[in-house]
Amino acid sequence: MSKPDWGSAPKWAKYVACDRDGVWRWHRLKPRLCWRSWSSGGDQSEPTGVISRNFDGWNASMEKRP
Repeated sequence: MSKPDWGSAPKWAKYVACDRDGVWRWHRLKPRLCWRSWSSGGDQSEPTGVISRNFDGWNASMEKRP
């Protein structure tokens, strides 16, 4: 698994998670697991630029900022 480094996170980002399609996203609010992705309920989130191919553990990827 290749995940983004917290050193490159925007200041507002408090969580990071990988969607089923392999795209990692920063989230300001704690995201909840949806059908194929993580959702912050429409709050601020953006792609990190990191993509994981063949990542089976996407639904357990959510991590809080250290």
